[in-house]
This record gives sequence, C-alpha cells and structure tokens, in this order.
Amino acid sequence: MTKNDGYLSSSDQPDICSQKARLQQWIQELFANFCDRKPL
Repeated sequence: MTKNDGYLSSSDQPDICSQKARLQQWIQELFANFCDRKPL
C-alpha cells in the first residue's frame, strides 16, 4: 500500500493531517450543498 491510500502505518503520521483537512473540507461542502437545497 502507498501512503496515498489513506491507511495508517507507523510511517504515515504526517499524512493524517492532510487526510483530516480533506475530510473537513468535504464535510463543509456537503453541509453547504444541503443547506442550499433545503434552507433551515
């Protein structure tokens, strides 16, 4: 497996931060799209 697969290994610690940032961005876009479609 490569570091880009998103799996954790002892040498992949720095990649966790980039995965987290990418996940947070995806969640923000998901909520933004949901709110645009269905206003609260």
